[in-house]
Amino acid sequence: HMLTGIFLKDFCMDYPDVRFELTEGNTYQLVELMKNGLIECAVLRTPFNSEGFRCCYGPKEPLVAVGAASFFPGFACDQTADLKDLAGKPLIYYRRFEPLLSAAFQNMGINPNIFCRNDDARTCLLWAGAGLGIALVPETICNLPLARNLERHPILSPSTTTRMAAVYKKNGYVSPVAREFVSYFKKYKDWQEDIPSLSGGLSEENKPDSEQHRQHPHPAAGVPGELSHGAHQGCTDEGGAFSADVEDAEKLP
Repeated sequence: HMLTGIFLKDFCMDYPDVRFELTEGNTYQLVELMKNGLIECAVLRTPFNSEGFRCCYGPKEPLVAVGAASFFPGFACDQTADLKDLAGKPLIYYRRFEPLLSAAFQNMGINPNIFCRNDDARTCLLWAGAGLGIALVPETICNLPLARNLERHPILSPSTTTRMAAVYKKNGYVSPVAREFVSYFKKYKDWQEDIPSLSGGLSEENKPDSEQHRQHPHPAAGVPGELSHGAHQGCTDEGGAFSADVEDAEKLP
């Protein structure tokens, strides 16, 4: 929701000629695509190895316990929860969050009841919606319709936070439009970044012309997914990738 409802919506208003083709994949796949030069930039979700990439990070967000009310007796709606509140309850989460969650539970002296590990937040919410257990997903994923009828309880633990990041390779060709896509993240309050500033966005001389567009028809960007989206351009949340096409100028999401 954060990506499509806010970021992409505003970006598309500023760059109305951009067209998207979404290719689904996870964060690790998008990282490999960027390393191999098949996509120019991506929106990923931490944790990932940021070595060799310029990154613009979104705000930290907690993992949220999502499930049927029967799993949370005595809890008020949206009340925060501790990891100890999850002890003994069937948990459903991303396989890539295994190291993070294992360490957090171990530090609390808890042996978690892991009911299902998988590779997609939507799967977590689907299983939770069926009453099979408690999904542990990033906060922004709770805005998906799949979580509409489920209780949500943010987990109070600094060791179980995650955030989204727009990234591109430090070395190698990256089009001005791909850089602008990544730097667009900086327009949102409280987001942190370690990428150079692109003052004023794309200047006229930096906007790719039709000849450049023919040479680089699909600038790449990615986002994960919990809804990751990669972009020829790559993006996903655990993910997806998308590419951008424009009529007279290539503008990458």
